[in-house]
Amino acid sequence: VFDKSVRSSFQRWCDASGGYLRFDMVPDQKDARIVCKLLRTVRNPDSTDGRKLGETKLDDNEGLEDSLKFSRVEVFFNLEQDPREIPAITLHEVGHALGLDHSGNPKDIMFPHSREPYADVLTARDKNSIRRLYGITNDMTARQ
Repeated sequence: VFDKSVRSSFQRWCDASGGYLRFDMVPDQKDARIVCKLLRTVRNPDSTDGRKLGETKLDDNEGLEDSLKFSRVEVFFNLEQDPREIPAITLHEVGHALGLDHSGNPKDIMFPHSREPYADVLTARDKNSIRRLYGITNDMTARQ
């Protein structure tokens, strides 16, 4: 489920960008700019919601020639959780790896709290956010 969720997440963000963002899966982690891991655990942050479902850590590697830095996406999961959460959490965390912040709209995938029905769907606002972040215009994607 996790590998499929990772591939689907990158494809959805690619589609949201109109094909402007592109991703390749690489066999060796040392060649990756974004590494995704499933950790079979639950994290309890110092917050009121009681558990953390995922986390993205960004590295400020100044040696990279473009604006995308190295990121590590971690999805936390244990057997007590609903497996339907994995695709939504993965899509959310990949959004962070691409540079998106949390949204205040509970319908957006970038909203900070997961809730049933655990929809792994990008809203129009999510799509507009990634396009705005990367300066993607309609005429740029029409040339793709």
